[in-house]
Amino acid sequence: PPHVGKLFAGAIEHFAARDPRHLYRKLVDALARIEGPVEPTGADLAELAKAIASNQPPSAPRQLLVDVSAVVQSDIKTGIQRVVRSVLLALIADPPPGYRIEPVFSSGGNRSYQYARQFALNMVGETGEGALTLEDSPIEVRPGDIFLGLDLFTTGTSQNAPLLQSMRDHGVQVYFVVFDLLPVLRPDVFPYGTEQYFGEFLRTVTRVSDGLLCISRAVADELIEWIARQPAKRPGPLNIGYFHLGADIDASAPSFGLPDDAEQVLAAVRERPSFIMVGTVEPRKGHAQALAAFELLWKQGSQINLVIVGKQGWMVEKLVERMAKSPENGRRLFWLPGASDEMLLKLYASSAALLA
Repeated sequence: PPHVGKLFAGAIEHFAARDPRHLYRKLVDALARIEGPVEPTGADLAELAKAIASNQPPSAPRQLLVDVSAVVQSDIKTGIQRVVRSVLLALIADPPPGYRIEPVFSSGGNRSYQYARQFALNMVGETGEGALTLEDSPIEVRPGDIFLGLDLFTTGTSQNAPLLQSMRDHGVQVYFVVFDLLPVLRPDVFPYGTEQYFGEFLRTVTRVSDGLLCISRAVADELIEWIARQPAKRPGPLNIGYFHLGADIDASAPSFGLPDDAEQVLAAVRERPSFIMVGTVEPRKGHAQALAAFELLWKQGSQINLVIVGKQGWMVEKLVERMAKSPENGRRLFWLPGASDEMLLKLYASSAALLA
């Protein structure tokens, strides 16, 4: 027994000395003992921590890093933000086998992505007194992790190109969602300069991604055509796929609350056939054309309503002024720029038709 015990103890020590956690602790302790002529700065320590993290072996579960940079900083409650919330909640509820869902965000400038843990806790209802709190610390990536650029974070993504390429160099697969190519296909209906920064975003994700996911076959076809026209070509193939968007408001962390005049508006909408338009008020959505048509119908005596739900966008100042000064404003014309999802559902239920 003494001989076997000695061999057994030696074997335990042998394997413990090669355990990654032991080696990690040994490395950190050794680095802490290094003396130099000057104290390391915070930036030095951050770089050191990054280097240590980058050299750790992969560990289960792997991470699916979901970029929510824009919605974390400003959730403007438009369609893209609804998609981001819905897809993220679905992933958290049913993650792919072997992966942990980690929402992340960046402020651009090629600065490190952070875990968006407080944002995620709020999304799943972990709020109030006694709720769990977690730190939004810098991300640590391992080979086998996946980065999914789910949110539309245009300029910040372009600025983060070296960071994203570095992640790929460390064995992380990078994918981005492409919602549309409208600013480069129809620059005439966007503010001056949009085509340039949006084009740079598309060139960046085309260059640093393993694949791009479009929200329809039509967008995928447009993207393939656009890439073919670009002078700079990728060194290797690019995977391009598509998926279809749903329409499940309940699954998108909907907003609640009714305006003070909700009852009057809903009563007016129910009183006569109402046509509803939903979306940001901007040039290509056809609001000006719809208003002109309804003004003609009202002049002819038609008892119908036009209900517009959506915030003010760009290049529509004259249209907004026209709606505000319309004698039908508040009677047969209703514009709700800040309606909650709760109010929107009530308006859908009370309307006769949707104009899209």
